[in-house]
Amino acid sequence: MLQEPLFKKLAAKYGKTTAQIVLHWHIQTGNVVIPGSKNPKHIRDNIDLFDFELTDEEMKEISIIRLQQTILHSYKEALEGFLRFHQISKHKNKETNSMKNLVIYYSRKGQNYVNGSIKDLKKGNAEVIAENIQKAVDADLFEVDTLKPYSADYTTCTNEAAEEKRNNARPALKKTLKDISMYDNVFIVGPCWWGTYPMPMFTCLEGLDFTGKNVLPA
Repeated sequence: MLQEPLFKKLAAKYGKTTAQIVLHWHIQTGNVVIPGSKNPKHIRDNIDLFDFELTDEEMKEISIIRLQQTILHSYKEALEGFLRFHQISKHKNKETNSMKNLVIYYSRKGQNYVNGSIKDLKKGNAEVIAENIQKAVDADLFEVDTLKPYSADYTTCTNEAAEEKRNNARPALKKTLKDISMYDNVFIVGPCWWGTYPMPMFTCLEGLDFTGKNVLPA
């Protein structure tokens, strides 16, 4: 699939690899992406995705290809590979009791950008990923939720998020997670807003002690 002529053309245009084009399409669509690699160059490439933007026409062209055949693994396959790579298991450890897992997530319901258009989602993509991880490793869930809600309108919400990022804001939360000492593995799950997690995630994460934890961002 990465040899698709359209991906090669866009890779040459933007000075990226075909894999980066595919990953960026998912991010620009609003999907939660979990890339995995042991290759240092590929790991760097997986991060270097935010200095260009596909046009609306290019997004549509890729969407058409995606309808015809699978570009990447399904959520289930990607998640299983992700967990194997990090050697996370819900079975008992040989020396200690079962490892305890926590998923901290932020997810936007309602209007989202999906496959080139605005759609109403009853459940955000990040929440879907968080629940899949929960089922796979028998994890507890903690949802990050702001005291002041974002606008229901997608475009207004993106502007609010951009302003928060510019100001390095830390929005107040409805609930505070104070202690994660009982957990071994902490999964951090959220959408990509302007090249990073939504600012409320940092409100939550900066108050926690991650000493000795396996931290797995998604």
